[in-house]
Amino acid sequence: MRALRRALVALGAALLLASCSSGNADSPAATTPPPQLKAASFPSPLDVPKPDLVDLKGQPYDFAQQFRGKVTLLYFGYANCPDVCPTTMADIARAYQQLDEGQRKRAQVVMVTSDPDRDTPEAFGEWLRQFNPDFVGVTGKVDDIVKAAHSVAIGLEAPKANDSGDYEVTHGAQVLLYTPEAKATGYYRSGASSDDMLTDLRALLDR
Repeated sequence: MRALRRALVALGAALLLASCSSGNADSPAATTPPPQLKAASFPSPLDVPKPDLVDLKGQPYDFAQQFRGKVTLLYFGYANCPDVCPTTMADIARAYQQLDEGQRKRAQVVMVTSDPDRDTPEAFGEWLRQFNPDFVGVTGKVDDIVKAAHSVAIGLEAPKANDSGDYEVTHGAQVLLYTPEAKATGYYRSGASSDDMLTDLRALLDR
């Protein structure tokens, strides 16, 4: 009888452990898989740019603090760009504007100038407002801007005059997509559609 009682106790303990294990695996607290996005994905998420820069009022702009809690589109470019930058920003603006009011409060568009000498805070701010008054402009010392771009895999060089006397500004054409955890989960290549951006923004905002 004692042997039978011990066997029953052991069986009950085994079932309890099995139940706990199964419950943990199916727990609602398990990590939710990220949504399938239209953006090209990185092998692993990128952190925010380093070093921090300044906003158009000259106040320190802390990327980690400003990005946390919002879905963010980040772009490096300049106001005097003749083609890629205005086209890209127009596509971004089209996607952003189609979000509802509540979604726009949890999303943001940030553009870092790659030409800080000519993109004065006044000129750069006025240019951004043509696309949307909510868009955030960021600037700083050119060396810091280059470092910030390189830290998030964006190709960018300091502006310089070439042999013919023209003023050259180089910058990557990618738009980075950040989650509310301040991690860049993917990017859009030049020419990406506003529909793809809108789809991804909604997917991340509706998680």
